[in-house]
Amino acid sequence: MGDRHLRTAIQGMTCPRCEQHVTHALTQAGASGVTASSRRREALFRCDANADVKPLIEAVQEAGYQPGIVEEGEREWLIAPHVAAHRRPSIAIPIAETVR
Repeated sequence: MGDRHLRTAIQGMTCPRCEQHVTHALTQAGASGVTASSRRREALFRCDANADVKPLIEAVQEAGYQPGIVEEGEREWLIAPHVAAHRRPSIAIPIAETVR
């Protein structure tokens, strides 16, 4: 089926070292292609189409950061929504609300 391209806002990520922590946490939890940005306070990553995102969100929380709602979309849309506005919209996955 392929990979899903996902994005989540991340509160508490303020420096390059934070980016490394978030990248490591997501990678260890099964994400691939992780790009964390403290400047944009977000992480972009991929996971298997059938994968549950809950362990990914929990990994970010365990690393000491607060993830937002996970959005799914094409990578181009997630990176530059104004450029790919003609593409299909993202799908919000409200997993962060249920993870404690």
